[in-house]
Amino acid sequence: MTETPIEEPKVENRKFAPTRPEKPNLTYVDYVEDFKVRMKINNYEVVEFIDDCKRGYQFIHPYIIKAGEFVGKTYNQISTQLQSDPVDVTSEKVESKTTESLTTEG
Repeated sequence: MTETPIEEPKVENRKFAPTRPEKPNLTYVDYVEDFKVRMKINNYEVVEFIDDCKRGYQFIHPYIIKAGEFVGKTYNQISTQLQSDPVDVTSEKVESKTTESLTTEG
C-alpha cells in the first residue's frame, strides 16, 4: 500500500508585541467582579453536582439492598446444601441444585 504524502499546514510566523502595554485594559474592580461571578457559577455547579449524587444514591440504593439480600440468601442456600450433603459433591451437582432451588423459589 502506498502512502500519499501529506502536506503539513504552513505556520505563519506569529509576531507578538515586543513590549508590555503600559496599563491593562481591565481594572482591579473588573477582576474582582469577574472573580465573584466565577465563584457564583462554581458554587451553583457544586450544589448541582451534590444534588445529582444524592439523586443517584437514592435511585441505586434499593437495587444494592436487593442484590445484597440475594447474595446472602444464595450463599445460605448453598452453604446449607453443602453441609447436609458433603459426600460426593461435584460442581455439576451443586450447580444443578442451585439452579433448581433458585428457579423454584424465584
